[in-house]
Amino acid sequence: MVIFAFAAFTLWGSDILVPGRFVTAQDIDLSGVGHPRLLFHASDIPVLRERAQTTHHSIWMPIARYVDSMVGQPPPASGTGGDLEFYRTNGDRASTLAFACVIADSDNYCQLAKDYLLAFASWEQWGDNNTRGLGLAHMLAGNALAYDWLYDRLTEAEREQVRASLSRWASAMYDAATQDYDDVWSNWWRKSYMQNHFWVTSSALGLAGLALADEPTICTVTAPQDVNRRSGPGTEHTVIGRLATGETMTVTDQAVGSEGLIWWLLDDGSWVRSDVVMASNGCTSTQSDADAWVERAIDNMAIAQYLLYGIADGSWHESITYQSYLLATSLPFLISLKDLQQLDLFPHEYLRNYTYWRLYNYLPGTIHHFLGYGDFERVWGNSRMPQHILRFAANEYNDGRAEWLAQQLIEADGRNAVQASMPWYVYEFLYYNAQIAPQPPYGLPLARVFPDFEGVIWRTGWENHDLVWGLKTGAYGGRFAHDTFVAGEYPWEQPCSVTACSLNVDHDHRDANTFYLYRAGSWLARENEGVGNYDAAYHNTILIDGLGQYYPPANRFGEYPEDFEGSDGYLQATASTTNFDYVAADATGRYRHIPGIEDNTRHVVFVRPDYFVMLDRLEADAPHHYQWISHFETAVTVEGEWIRGAAQDNQILGVGMASAQPTNVSIGDDGKPFVSVSPDELTDDLRFVHVLYPTYSTMWDNRPDISLIEDSGEAAVLAVNWNDGRTDNIIINYQEPAAPVGAGSYAFDGQIAVVRFGPDCTLQKLFVYGGTSLLKFATATPRCPAGFEQVRDHILVGDLNPVMPFEASYNGHAVAVEGTFDDDITLYAPGIQLLTVNGVVHPFVRTGDYIRFSDQQ
Repeated sequence: MVIFAFAAFTLWGSDILVPGRFVTAQDIDLSGVGHPRLLFHASDIPVLRERAQTTHHSIWMPIARYVDSMVGQPPPASGTGGDLEFYRTNGDRASTLAFACVIADSDNYCQLAKDYLLAFASWEQWGDNNTRGLGLAHMLAGNALAYDWLYDRLTEAEREQVRASLSRWASAMYDAATQDYDDVWSNWWRKSYMQNHFWVTSSALGLAGLALADEPTICTVTAPQDVNRRSGPGTEHTVIGRLATGETMTVTDQAVGSEGLIWWLLDDGSWVRSDVVMASNGCTSTQSDADAWVERAIDNMAIAQYLLYGIADGSWHESITYQSYLLATSLPFLISLKDLQQLDLFPHEYLRNYTYWRLYNYLPGTIHHFLGYGDFERVWGNSRMPQHILRFAANEYNDGRAEWLAQQLIEADGRNAVQASMPWYVYEFLYYNAQIAPQPPYGLPLARVFPDFEGVIWRTGWENHDLVWGLKTGAYGGRFAHDTFVAGEYPWEQPCSVTACSLNVDHDHRDANTFYLYRAGSWLARENEGVGNYDAAYHNTILIDGLGQYYPPANRFGEYPEDFEGSDGYLQATASTTNFDYVAADATGRYRHIPGIEDNTRHVVFVRPDYFVMLDRLEADAPHHYQWISHFETAVTVEGEWIRGAAQDNQILGVGMASAQPTNVSIGDDGKPFVSVSPDELTDDLRFVHVLYPTYSTMWDNRPDISLIEDSGEAAVLAVNWNDGRTDNIIINYQEPAAPVGAGSYAFDGQIAVVRFGPDCTLQKLFVYGGTSLLKFATATPRCPAGFEQVRDHILVGDLNPVMPFEASYNGHAVAVEGTFDDDITLYAPGIQLLTVNGVVHPFVRTGDYIRFSDQQ
């Protein structure tokens, strides 16, 4: 059994295929391996049937209902003229009907499956407009699985018919994968390694090869009359000889000529047209080299594995929906290859992290994912049923969290008996291990960084009422693909303008530094996402002089590294503790088409669980018009210094404007209501300062008072004053200082600090990242008059590790510290009698109002 045993795969050799390591045709040996062999074997069938009545019954029933609805419906007589969905649907239908035959062992089901398979074998077209892409891939994969699974129910004549068809179309796909670009074939994808078409087509070719790899290969042709032998497959090639009447020669390969007819390659290197010679039975058994197809698929998927190992974080640049598509269509080949050839091309680290990627994107009680980047539509919903991918990961890695998330999606989506769900239900049935207990994500950190994606997701929890916030910046194609492409490293065979390799980012959007906010079932800040909504104006980011972000020229087809170099955004810093999160994202490179832009960095701090502070630092060598864009769910209004964005269920996102320079606010609707905040006049340097405050309409009047204490040109200090008397000071050093910078009543050498004072002006919380010390000067405020001991000059904290975040929470005579420290640190802690460090009671040495300690006992 391939994956049905209730244990993870044995790792036969899980190291990746590094550059220069290739698998040759003689490695493909399936002699003695019968049918079925793809995803399961004959000995597995009794177990599969038993599971259909027990642990897998809920998956099996919609498949059975669907097939019941198909009984009596004849297959289309012709494949001519269909669109992409026509071929995708019928390819997927072939495998669904065949699987139902295996499980139900019903004559009605099996005859239906055979009728469709044989009808497809008679079609003269397997792709929209005769292209060799996704439509052909689905037909190849679906018919390969159906042939394998129905093998014992087919007569030898029927097998030959199906083999001939599969061979013809697999050969066509092989040619598309290995030859130069052809307008008719539309095989632009053949070296577009970061485009989903590359994965879908390669995996389908591999499945066809594995289905036919051990079939008879002796093929001869005999001339019924004198026949021209030509130098190539097509009448435009030169006649180089004759095949005399009655003469027989051995065939070694085939190709489809320019006129659309099959040509045989003879063992002397000449070509004859297939319809003017008589072919032996061996020719209809296998019309091309199945080993070569598998070898090509292996080579391609080794590149795919290498790239996913480099990505590692479980993300994908085109969109989460396209990610589901490429993984869903790749897994059957990778699973079968490992089972039949003991060749492990799984990107294991990537697939393990895929579970976390989907978990942090989880929106409780829904089928939708959180980050709406790239090309996709919300109406696509649970497209490609990613629960089957999660159930593969659950079984492969004994991952209860993957199983938990799969169950959440299934509960939200329900089950249906429509064709679009069928292939994914079949795979789910085959991947599901009922012995993997679901493990909720409780206890996971509530913040996660995705380095290749160059984004962060912050959550307050995993329940329906919780909040989810995210930011993405990044490089077109993702960090690893971008960097290797620009550097001309493997797998990119530079110059790509000659070799035709391409960093295809056609599904990527101009959305660096965009953000998303969702809470309790409602979108508070979302984008106007959708296929074709590429421009930055549709996203929650910055426009400069009315222009969005740079995009590599479409007419250069992703072949030139210089079109990408210097265009990437990146995460400059991230830090998280229990009560605070911080990110700095530099998108300057995304504005490389606008001369003189020196900095475009977004700083965001989350003061859990209440609000976010966002500072956008914009600098240039000449004045520009800057716009801060944010979209909302249902409506938006302006009330003084607050923007009020309405959402479902009486929720509101308040956006408090606190920039030092006067700003104007305009309201629009580009499919979603949005605001544009811009300064009154052109300027070279600007800081947009905003507070994002999620609340409800009934609590709107309780929103905090915000004031910008100082923006010095190096650092900004913001005060957030609450009605209960609490005051938060947020200090953002946006110049990344090497020495302490004074701003407001603070001197600070780090990037971000948050200081919270209670109603009585006592210190309640302290968060610091990026520096070694934070000093507070004595300054009278309305809430803390001069003379209060708590506001005299003192160091709040010193001797910190600048690359690690630090948090201190004061509660009466106790202080709880979180962080990692190289040396003893100094902490302002008057009256403190109990210290815990990372949850453990810790000794300290007191000197006046200060204590010193390390993170070591």
